[in-house]
Amino acid sequence: MEAAYLEPVGIAPPPDPYTHAIRAGDTLYVAGQVALDEQNRVVGIGDPKRQAEQVWNNLRLAVEAAGGRVTDIVKITVFLKGRPARRRGDRGAKADLRGRTVSDLYASSGCQPGDARASDGDRRHRDSPLNA
Repeated sequence: MEAAYLEPVGIAPPPDPYTHAIRAGDTLYVAGQVALDEQNRVVGIGDPKRQAEQVWNNLRLAVEAAGGRVTDIVKITVFLKGRPARRRGDRGAKADLRGRTVSDLYASSGCQPGDARASDGDRRHRDSPLNA
């Protein structure tokens, strides 16, 4: 099976050898997306909700470049940087960021509540401005 490497319009061209999306048959694999606009500028420094919106927009553009819709997504994993609520010991704030922001983006896109998704902290990029 031949793979098609996609460069979605509206997402900044990635550095080699990175590809935003690869279509193999009827399956689309979307690489990890971060809060960068199409000029490779960080969006929403200090604003996790705005960053989540930018990431969701990048995912939408990648899926649409392959002829799909975000409602076609069947599995997504969300990596959160820093988990500020955990540092403060405030579990409610963590739930607000992870639960409400991601769930709101799902709902506003027409995705179903039962779609497969997971979230976890990613401590590999502690100093990245993408997670400021």
